[in-house]
Amino acid sequence: QEGGQPNPRQITDRSRRGKAKGHCLEIVPLRTARHGASLPSHWRGRGVGLIDGEGGGEGCRSGNIVGMTVLVDEAVWPWRGARWAHLVSDESVAELHAFARRLGLRRMAFQGDHYDVPTDVRERALALGAEAVRGRDLVRRLRAAGLRLAAPDRPGSWEEVGRWSAPGSRPDLSSMDLVLPGDLAEAFQGVDARWASVDVVAFHRLVSQRWAEVALVVDDDEGVVLVGDVPAGVEVRCHGDRMVELLTPRRREA
Repeated sequence: QEGGQPNPRQITDRSRRGKAKGHCLEIVPLRTARHGASLPSHWRGRGVGLIDGEGGGEGCRSGNIVGMTVLVDEAVWPWRGARWAHLVSDESVAELHAFARRLGLRRMAFQGDHYDVPTDVRERALALGAEAVRGRDLVRRLRAAGLRLAAPDRPGSWEEVGRWSAPGSRPDLSSMDLVLPGDLAEAFQGVDARWASVDVVAFHRLVSQRWAEVALVVDDDEGVVLVGDVPAGVEVRCHGDRMVELLTPRRREA
């Protein structure tokens, strides 16, 4: 875990397109006919849908959560000199993602049914309205909501599969070893940055026997902005005006 968040390496069906110009949309899909089957379990859950969330910069609108049921247990798990807690929702994955956005957490830090948060982020979560519970009560409520994943069902570790540092112009993503899903490549066309200083990194992780996730991270202290539409089925998370994460599920080849 780095920078107060898990290391990315460890770490919908919608008939209309998400209008991403001027702000970030987080899309949490339920099913999509394009993939021909139900999506991985951690992309599903009660209450999933389209959420406008807080990104912390001009280009990302803020969103408030009413009737929030986000839970956080004690920060007792030691790792790299810090104590960590689990952040969950016993209502929906969509609610959890929206709250994590308000905290500024990386989308790639999602562990299938929870986010890991250090002590200082836990305190901010409580200040934003999260409910403090004991670890066993958190697990009980998550399981009762049908949102608890067994350890074997949680996503695997992220692996870097492509990197373009200061490419000078928009990089050609076809040069990576992994074939990039078309909707993710299309979403990338809607991201603008100073290509002379930007870092673009592609990641991949397994989430089940049939499904994987692919992520693109565009990072530049000089500024990153969304200027185009986002295809249905691609999740977007903005981190101020310096980083954009794009994620989508991908069917594994037989």
